[in-house]
Amino acid sequence: MKVIFYTLLLLTSSSITAQKKVDYLKVRDDLVVLSCGEKIDSADVIKSIQNLEAFDTTRIKKNIDQYYLDLGTYYWLVGGPNNKIYADKSISALNKVLYHQPNSRRAFWDLAFVYGFLYDCEKAKIYFAQYHKNTPSEYESEYSTEQENSLLAKCESKN
Repeated sequence: MKVIFYTLLLLTSSSITAQKKVDYLKVRDDLVVLSCGEKIDSADVIKSIQNLEAFDTTRIKKNIDQYYLDLGTYYWLVGGPNNKIYADKSISALNKVLYHQPNSRRAFWDLAFVYGFLYDCEKAKIYFAQYHKNTPSEYESEYSTEQENSLLAKCESKN
């Protein structure tokens, strides 16, 4: 009887650990509502957050940094600077991007903006500096410079 029990236990545990590992970008469309220039509905943002939070990240074998970028973005979209809980969740998710992809220009840029909108100008400047350090000059644009300068001016005018 013990042999049967241990055999069943072994089979069950091996089937649990043998869950298929995935490339996040291959399942992304099933988890989040993506918008290309169009406004995204708040219900879609909430649903995307629920899907992302429910997804077992241990199954991700590739592009986990993109998972955390999406999560941080959707947290920011739902709460913005007016909801400290979601702002903190956004910061946490974006820092996880940097854990998995230490030179992520997008994470540095997004963190700079989050901190700028939260009027933490010093942290915003630090993340903008990291963004510039990791961004080749040919990818810099007049528009991004204007966005950065505008945000920092607004941030500093509040303090």
